[in-house]
Amino acid sequence: MKARIEKKLSKKVTQLSPKMFKDAWVDTYEISELAEEQGSRVKRVLHMGGGFDYWGECNEAYTAWEWFLSSYMWQGHFKPYPTGHEFEDFPNTDGFKKTTINLLRFAKEHCA
Repeated sequence: MKARIEKKLSKKVTQLSPKMFKDAWVDTYEISELAEEQGSRVKRVLHMGGGFDYWGECNEAYTAWEWFLSSYMWQGHFKPYPTGHEFEDFPNTDGFKKTTINLLRFAKEHCA
């Protein structure tokens, strides 16, 4: 995915589900990790996380889109796998196609 598209998707997903992204912040100083890998100069991307923990160590910061991709399944819509399954108590996302349009629709309907 291109860095400019990731920036637009990060902005869109934060607009669709503002409660979920109330702690989002804009990195005004550095280009995103994806932009750096691609050699582009995309800046001002919405991020989640970062900062310091109790011991003063840095936490990872992720773009809002990356963060949403790694956490959408925990938003209460998916039923857990049954008892005794390899992934017991984890959300069952087998019937959900993880396309961009489906993820944005899910953010609007279930994470708002």
